[in-house]
Amino acid sequence: MAEIQNLEDYRKQKKQQSRRKRWIVIVCILLAAALIAGIAAILPAGTISRLFDGGDSHFPVSLTGEQPTDVCMMENGFVVLSKSSLTLYHMDGTVRTEQFHGYTNPVICEQNGVLLLYDRGGTSFFTMNSSGDISEQKTDFSVLCGQIAKDGSVAIATTHDQYASYVQVYDNKLTLKYWFGAASDTFSSLAFSSDSRYLSACAIDTSEGLFCADIYQLDTQTESDATVQTVLDLLPLSITYLDTQTIAVVGKDAVAVIENGKEPVRYEYEGELTQMSCELPGVVTVVTEVQKNGISSITTIGKEGTATASVEIEDTPVDLDISKNQLVFLGNEAVYLLNNQLNITKEFPLDHSVEKIASSDAAMILLGGEVIQKQYIS
Repeated sequence: MAEIQNLEDYRKQKKQQSRRKRWIVIVCILLAAALIAGIAAILPAGTISRLFDGGDSHFPVSLTGEQPTDVCMMENGFVVLSKSSLTLYHMDGTVRTEQFHGYTNPVICEQNGVLLLYDRGGTSFFTMNSSGDISEQKTDFSVLCGQIAKDGSVAIATTHDQYASYVQVYDNKLTLKYWFGAASDTFSSLAFSSDSRYLSACAIDTSEGLFCADIYQLDTQTESDATVQTVLDLLPLSITYLDTQTIAVVGKDAVAVIENGKEPVRYEYEGELTQMSCELPGVVTVVTEVQKNGISSITTIGKEGTATASVEIEDTPVDLDISKNQLVFLGNEAVYLLNNQLNITKEFPLDHSVEKIASSDAAMILLGGEVIQKQYIS
């Protein structure tokens, strides 16, 4: 009996030692995390990020040749578009690959690390992933507009000899999987739903002497007929999905929200529309400028057709970018970081002219003239 008792005491002792070791490890991890967080809080912005993205020793990057026209982030890098080429950079500013596209009116859009470049008015487009791999396609007629879905599907609207507009949808290998022809409307913008199944196409029309928007809703996985709805007295500029059943049409002076084919609800804004974005979930973000006092107004509009948040900034609007739940607003005098409630969290004064901006969680890329600069934000 004594031997059994001694064995039980031994097992209890080992269990207590094991539990003690686990608690010591947990406490050490918590202390280390608190220490790292404390150090990160007092270090200049970007000190930690530099350890993971190659730093910024190659910046500013001076460009030669044609002046760049656009910039956007990619996975572990960014791309710069010019009239003749598309250049993919590592985050440290070194060139990963360069593609001479030869397009007359190049337009870029990006989703989930895949970029679409199409030639508006031309007959070519291609996709490029974050490794620089390219897949190219040709169209039989002139491209009107294009869009890329989260699953890598691509929609291209073109002219046609039998239709006013002809939409072709390709899978992520650029194999044709769906097409649709509109008899009388010329599409100006396209949008995919978040599940990549539904596609909306917007056309500018007129009714009783006023502009209006004809919205086609297409199911790319079936051959069901398109549903068409008209939004009166609106000059449409862009279209987006707020969810799979709700579409927002961004116009020159208002946003119209359509849900399940119901009568549109409108949000009208004051001032001149300068930027818009659909990257925040469930809302569309618009920037307007009240020219009489030089104030920029940023507003998010939700599925009810009402403003969910709004803020005014005493600066002239230049560009807008959104990374996850963070807005980056570029003004003439500074760059402003805002959360999704539109509270300003950081401000970076500018000492040079910047025309375009692209951002990640850790850094932003500033495009000004023939110079690319990098600024850490976390």
